[in-house]
Amino acid sequence: MSKRTSKPESKPEPKRLVKAAAVVCVVAALAACGSESSTDATSGSSVSTDGADSSSPPTSFDMDYMPESMVQMFAENSLFSTFAELVALTDLAPLFEADGEITVFVPGNAAFEKLPEGVLEKLKDPVNKELLTRLLSFHMLDSAVSELDIVTGTLTMKTGDTVDVEVGDQVGYLMNLKINGIPVVVGDIQAGKSYAHVLGDLLIPPGVDLSTL
Repeated sequence: MSKRTSKPESKPEPKRLVKAAAVVCVVAALAACGSESSTDATSGSSVSTDGADSSSPPTSFDMDYMPESMVQMFAENSLFSTFAELVALTDLAPLFEADGEITVFVPGNAAFEKLPEGVLEKLKDPVNKELLTRLLSFHMLDSAVSELDIVTGTLTMKTGDTVDVEVGDQVGYLMNLKINGIPVVVGDIQAGKSYAHVLGDLLIPPGVDLSTL
């Protein structure tokens, strides 16, 4: 993956970008992601979300928020409680400790609430551990990557599958980066040696249809 060779002098460093973006209401950002149509969380097809209701995540992050690990970030932000619960059911958990150096495009709780009734509980069933691991791994990179390191093109996820990346003109700003068409609503949350970028929806690996669970 290529990296940007220069950075405008007026652009804040990545750590501050997330602080600036995060003061904007995350609820409003997630609402913007799921406007009149969005990606079907089970198979990637387009579905109407008119009138859809979802729980409200925290409205902002602290300007100086920089957890020591992904584990701490999950513990201190209820926005990520579903993702954290699912990680704990797999063998991926050690990667989220302080010594880990990864990137996670983490869906907020509202993304999981879009799943058809019963699918989330089936994902928690030990019989579906392999599928759950693949689903979560499709949200992960094996290295720490800030938004400034990401360019339009593709990224190879931990599963070995690729995702399409679309980067706007002002990297680091709200709704500017899209992964498989899904906006990053808050980017560059630095947690220890790792980075988290909050998505407004789930990334579904190729060939996976959660509605068949």
